[in-house]
Amino acid sequence: MVGSDALQDARIVVIGAGAVGAAVSYRLAQAGAQVTTVEWRYPGAGTTGGSFAWINGLDKPPKHYHRLNIMSIRDHQDLADELNGKWVRVDGGLHWEHDAEAARVVALRNSIKQLREWGQRVDQTSPEIVMRELEPDLWIDPDKVSTVYRVAREGTVTPVLMAHSVMQAAMLRYGAKLERATVVALRGPKGAVDRVVLDNGQELPADVVINCAGPEADRIAALAGAKIPLA
Repeated sequence: MVGSDALQDARIVVIGAGAVGAAVSYRLAQAGAQVTTVEWRYPGAGTTGGSFAWINGLDKPPKHYHRLNIMSIRDHQDLADELNGKWVRVDGGLHWEHDAEAARVVALRNSIKQLREWGQRVDQTSPEIVMRELEPDLWIDPDKVSTVYRVAREGTVTPVLMAHSVMQAAMLRYGAKLERATVVALRGPKGAVDRVVLDNGQELPADVVINCAGPEADRIAALAGAKIPLA
C-alpha cells in the first residue's frame, strides 16, 4: 500500500491486535495514518491465538466468496514475504472420510467436485501413498478409507507469530503505537465517536475507530450504541 493523502496524519484507533487488527494497523500506518492499536493482553491473545488458522477455499459457496478466500491466501503470502516472515505454509491439505460413513463420503465428493469446477487443483490418492510419500507420521487406516484428496491451494498460518510480527512492523517501520489496555467507553457528538476511553483513564482522540475486537466486538459496538449480534 502506498501513502494516501486521505489518510495522511489521520488519527485512527484500532481496537484489537489479533490477525485482523494487526494487519489493519500495519497497512494504515504504512499509508501514513497515525495509528494507535489497543490490546488488553498481547497481539494474538484472543481468537487468533486459539485458531488452527487453516486457510482454504473448501465448502465456501457461492463462487465469489470461495474466490475471496483463495485470493486471501495469496495476500497472506505476500504480507509474509514483505516482512520476511515465516508464519505461512501453503503446501496443500488432505481430506478423507471413512468409507462406512456413506453420507459424509458423498458430501466430501461433492465438495471436491465443486472445487474442481471452480478451477482448483485437487489430486486423488490413497492412504498408502499419503503415508509413504506425503505425511509419514500420519496414520490413515487403509481398511477404512479408500480415497484421500489433496487440495493444492490450502495451508496454515502460525497466528500469534503473525500478529506479533505484523504489529511490531507497524510500530518499528511506520510509528504505530500499541496501548495495552481495555476500552471502557467511546465518546463523541451524537452519531459519531471521536474519543476512545481506556481503563487506565487515558483518552485517545480519533478521526476513525476500527473495531477488530473479535468476540468482544459486540461489547465495543454497544459502547457506541450499535449492536453486533454475535452468538
